[in-house]
Amino acid sequence: CLPLAQAKTYLLLLKNNLLQIEFQEKLKRSAFDVPQTQVLGQYGQYNSVFWDNQIGINQSISFPTVYLRQKELLEQLSKASENDYALKKAEMKKQVGEIFYQWLYLKEKQKLLEQSDSLYAKFLEKSVLRYNQGETNLLEKSTAENQRGQIAVQKLQLQNDMELLKLKFQLMLNSVDALSPKGTLNKLESVLKLDSVVSDGHAQIRILKQNKAIADKKHELQRARKLPELAVGINSTSIQGMGADDVYYPRSNRFQYVQIGVGIPIFSRAQNAQIEASKVQISIAENQIDYGSKSLQTDLEMCLKLYNNLSERLKIYESMSLQNAIITQETANVQYQNGEISFLEWIILVNGAIQIQSTYLDLINAWNQNMIQLNYLLNEN
Repeated sequence: CLPLAQAKTYLLLLKNNLLQIEFQEKLKRSAFDVPQTQVLGQYGQYNSVFWDNQIGINQSISFPTVYLRQKELLEQLSKASENDYALKKAEMKKQVGEIFYQWLYLKEKQKLLEQSDSLYAKFLEKSVLRYNQGETNLLEKSTAENQRGQIAVQKLQLQNDMELLKLKFQLMLNSVDALSPKGTLNKLESVLKLDSVVSDGHAQIRILKQNKAIADKKHELQRARKLPELAVGINSTSIQGMGADDVYYPRSNRFQYVQIGVGIPIFSRAQNAQIEASKVQISIAENQIDYGSKSLQTDLEMCLKLYNNLSERLKIYESMSLQNAIITQETANVQYQNGEISFLEWIILVNGAIQIQSTYLDLINAWNQNMIQLNYLLNEN
């Protein structure tokens, strides 16, 4: 819904997340991490007084179940990186939206201040003229000057806020150019239901559930590592001298044999501790899912309450207060020109009308920011 919140923009902001996905994809191929093959050699008088030699190749591997569990774990880690990317993208979109509408709000506040400044400038000019002609006292002139001074201070603060927001907007869009949002401040439309709930498909919930899946796979992997290790070896050796068959064998004759071994986990205290610790990790992940879901639902309920409150307040302003403010300001101007009210009375009436318009802008901004948060909470991202 935002002109500047396009997918191509996020590619730069989310570069690390995309690289993390690529990293996990490549890491999946490391599931079958077979230990290095050992090539061994012997030379010496290990059979008789003759010098013999032996060459052997040994290979040890974990039980096949270990590699299967490692593959499953890496697949879950890869899914986790994809969920992280989805969450970061949703958060970036929300932040860009917040900045976008905050900027439009400040622009409207700036317009209101400019209108107020122009209005007070005209009346200050008249007040100075009347003071010089002795038609009014110093109080009227000083009050008009103070009003313009207050507006000048507000304009400086507003300009500073806009410059900071522009820098933040530029950073979010990762642009070397100074960017300013373009558009008109309008109230975002609502298609909400008061019984709305946070979906299990929300990126934050998916991440928490993915953490639980990772914890499960780590536990299964730790259990699999208690399975026996397997080893196999092939050896070729010379045996010089008289053999058992009463035949003399020179060094050029080779004799082969195969070794097969099984690693038995006799000292498994450390492995058992890791298995028990992995069970605790599963419990932690389950608690995080429960807390995370309730936290998001609480955030949603708070936003819905604010939504109802802002809706009622905006109705009052749109149906009555704004129109009355315009009438009050126009009437006050006419009555002051006709000498029916004093300058101080005019100040009070006009300030009240301007404050109503300013408060309405504040409500519109609060509404839009709340709607952005609601959309973030209710979308599956």
